[in-house]
Amino acid sequence: MPIQYIVKRLISLLPVLLIVSIGIFGLTYLIPGDAAVTLAGESASPERIEAIRTELGLNEAPLVQYWTWLSGVLHGDLGTSLYMHVPVTTELLRRFPVTISLAIGALVVTIVGGLAGGIAAALRRGTWVDRLVQGGASVGIAMPSFWIALILIVVFAVNLGWFPAIGYTSISESPTGWLQSITMPSVALGAAGAAVVARQLRGSLIDVMNMDYVRTAKARGLSPRRIVAKHALKNAVMPILTLLGVQVAYLLGGTVIVEQIFGIPGVGKYIYDSVFTLDLPVVQGAVLVIALLVVLINFLVDISYGFVNPKLRQE
Repeated sequence: MPIQYIVKRLISLLPVLLIVSIGIFGLTYLIPGDAAVTLAGESASPERIEAIRTELGLNEAPLVQYWTWLSGVLHGDLGTSLYMHVPVTTELLRRFPVTISLAIGALVVTIVGGLAGGIAAALRRGTWVDRLVQGGASVGIAMPSFWIALILIVVFAVNLGWFPAIGYTSISESPTGWLQSITMPSVALGAAGAAVVARQLRGSLIDVMNMDYVRTAKARGLSPRRIVAKHALKNAVMPILTLLGVQVAYLLGGTVIVEQIFGIPGVGKYIYDSVFTLDLPVVQGAVLVIALLVVLINFLVDISYGFVNPKLRQE
């Protein structure tokens, strides 16, 4: 992998990161309500509200507020929670392992379910297996993650009692308890992604299986499994890499609702609670970190193209 290829991609991220920071800072102005009023209380005097607004710098021009915030971010300071009075960075470091474990679990569901379904449907095109996978993919795409979460809770937690309905157990406390607490949220979050990957892989793999080099491999007597694993899947997976980059953004964003439903103390629940209390430093800092993580993952996906398709290294 030429170093120039990686440096070129890194430089292209700079304007993206700048736009992301401006967008995140600007979106907080769209949250209804006044943080100073919420912090002081509805019965507070106008003088008290004005004092809090001055203390928070809310009277400054938006450009001045943005530069002050961005300067702190560049120095590793994401601000301090207005209510918990705890640095946002400290709280994110405590909660991020929980969210990352949930996102990884959901990504495993997406990849394993999507690959298994897509390959099975492509190799058995037109059969009941193909129709079953396509039907299941349609249902998975149509159902939002919060609806899947509620169904899983009713069936597997309330009726069957296999998994806890809410709560989170750290892996350091109990690996078995951690797996039980993370299974249903991971499935709820990753089901839609698995459906999308399965549908995309099915179409891509069917196209690749009709190419000349695949027909040559069949004529040589290679088994379908070996043809797919060694020849067809490598080319069919290119669109899936792009899709997985998009799915990571969906997974991290989806944790906001899923963590709230299952009572998981991760970054998503942190953001959810902070929006309703107008804790702007938390909203800005947490969303910025998630956005940076999404940009980084998409950068790694972009770099992976150079390994899968060497022609792209010359661009």
